[in-house]
Amino acid sequence: MLCLKHLLLSACLLCLYPVGSLSQPANRFDIIIDELLPDPSPAIGLPNSEFIELKNNSDTAFSLRNWQLSGGSSTATINNDFVLEAGAYVIICPNAAASQYSRFGNAIGVSGFPSLNNDRDVLMLYSPEGKVIHAVEYSVNWYQNDIKSAGGWSLEMIDAHNPCSGSGNWKASNDPGGGTPGKRNSVEGINIDDLPPALIRTYTVDSTTIVAVFDEPLDSNTAAVVSNYHLNIIGQPVSA
Repeated sequence: MLCLKHLLLSACLLCLYPVGSLSQPANRFDIIIDELLPDPSPAIGLPNSEFIELKNNSDTAFSLRNWQLSGGSSTATINNDFVLEAGAYVIICPNAAASQYSRFGNAIGVSGFPSLNNDRDVLMLYSPEGKVIHAVEYSVNWYQNDIKSAGGWSLEMIDAHNPCSGSGNWKASNDPGGGTPGKRNSVEGINIDDLPPALIRTYTVDSTTIVAVFDEPLDSNTAAVVSNYHLNIIGQPVSA
């Protein structure tokens, strides 16, 4: 009878978590950074501590053990086996603030939480394999609101299906509490990017390198295809 119970329990677990779902490598944008609080003071309704929210943007559950968040100052590693379900959210914050943020939803405290600059910073999310899954280079201008940019309000992503479109896909939270850690963003909506990136300018770094500057972030896979570029007289570059 005990063996039968054990087999039934195992079968149920397999139904909940398909084989390999917690161990398969994540693809780009499977998990995204979709909310952040760079300047928690003066507090509006959130704890007086920075946080970064992750959203599982895929149909697969992932264990977050050994995932990393990197900012300009440091890199933090998640050291527990928290499973982020498909479509779910989790709050990443300093260890000291984990109990406060747990009132809003699932919260993970980490050592070496990357301090978020108020004006501008770059955040990188890495899978355990060292692959960049999502990156955000935010600016205080993304608030689109002079009062909220002064502190206490989070920045929220508008369209999670368009996670790499930069400033046009972020704005200050509309929630009266200052943000929506652990739940659906208050500004969530459809924000389709129909315009391709436009080349703004180019400049040379040395005798063999040219830098091309575009008006929005590029898909890194597409941007690395040399056949997408043509230089007058020279033709295609050797690498991109």
